Amino acid sequence: MNWILSRINKFHVRISNYGLLTIICFTLFVLPLISQIFTAKIFDFCLSLIIMISVYATSENKKISALLQVLVGIIAIWISRVIDFHAMHNSSKILLVMFFLTRVFKFIGQVSKRKEVTQLIIIEAINGYLLLGIAFGILIDFVSGWFPGAFNFVPGEVNFYDPFYYSFITMSTLGYGDLLPSLAASKAIAIFVTLCGQIYLVTVMAFLIGRLISQGEKKDD
Repeated sequence: MNWILSRINKFHVRISNYGLLTIICFTLFVLPLISQIFTAKIFDFCLSLIIMISVYATSENKKISALLQVLVGIIAIWISRVIDFHAMHNSSKILLVMFFLTRVFKFIGQVSKRKEVTQLIIIEAINGYLLLGIAFGILIDFVSGWFPGAFNFVPGEVNFYDPFYYSFITMSTLGYGDLLPSLAASKAIAIFVTLCGQIYLVTVMAFLIGRLISQGEKKDD
């Protein structure tokens, strides 16, 4: 019985991680290309799916806790759409940032527990990095709203994708220079995002390489 439950758990982890990677890639890379229907509400719907699947991928069979986390995340997304209240809008964004950062740490924890480097552990590491970029995108969106003119974003629904674009460009240290921080607060956020992005890559890559070397040594023995 325990063997069957273990196999089911491994299957749900694998499916949820592949599903999460698929919906994130669709949201970040495909959805913006469909300019005719790419609106903030559709993006929020995709973000809701990301919340549900990410919690499922890191729930560790705690169904009640997972359900509560999903509800909190989805409420945080849609409450600002229903209630036009500035304080509520900002609070929901902070809550979302904390939610996604928690998911990132959950993925890091799962990756660190894996004894072998498999396709699944690589997918988990990628999902963690992408969720980190989404968390920072929401943080940047919050800062740009709290400090008008913090970034040279063009206001409006069409350009709500800019904070997420800026987040990943900054995390990767690519920095095209088309979107820039204008205030001290936004520059501090840019430094923070850059450092966190590089720290994630360095630490996770170092861990994976260490595991691969260990696996190779065991095979040689």
